[in-house]
Amino acid sequence: MIVGGAFLVSALLVIVSPGPDSALVVHRVIRAGRRAPAYLTMAGILTAGALHATLAIVGVAGLLDRHPGQLTALRWTGALGLFCWGAVILTTTARTRPASPAGGTTPPRSTVHPYWQGVLCTGTNPKVGIFLLAFLPQFVPVDAPPGRAMALLAAVHLALAAVWLAALTETAYRLRRRVDRPGVLRMVELATGVLFMGFAVRMALMG
Repeated sequence: MIVGGAFLVSALLVIVSPGPDSALVVHRVIRAGRRAPAYLTMAGILTAGALHATLAIVGVAGLLDRHPGQLTALRWTGALGLFCWGAVILTTTARTRPASPAGGTTPPRSTVHPYWQGVLCTGTNPKVGIFLLAFLPQFVPVDAPPGRAMALLAAVHLALAAVWLAALTETAYRLRRRVDRPGVLRMVELATGVLFMGFAVRMALMG
């Protein structure tokens, strides 16, 4: 059996750990007050994750790992993207009116489609591919074809990620409806911007 309990537990521990993807999905729900943008973002995240997995399986991620200069350039590019995202969230939130005439919140509009936000968030993080390249082979049985086995494990990993992100979306949506106070939502937006900047610093400093 290729997909064993050890792989499922290990994959879940990795997936539920805090990261930019989870923060972005929750942010989309808080900002829009609807599920649809978060699910579009989730689709973009999974698309980029599938691309990373494909590159890891064919060995491209390994080439990056053996050429530190290219990996460093990609890592700094991803960190810059996350930092700019955090700065945009902070700036937009600070400029947005806290309440509409009807008494509800007025979420700021984003110039980037939610799907492409997800693609960019995960796609510009080279650590995802490097991690999959190091993580997946540990669970490939000796008698199994490596490429096919890694593809199956990657598919299960992405399926678990989809379940987790969907659960985050539904939880954030319900909390958003219960706490629909402009002041609270504004603080959440500001905290999200700071969180993205923190992820950017962590990505830049981790070798």
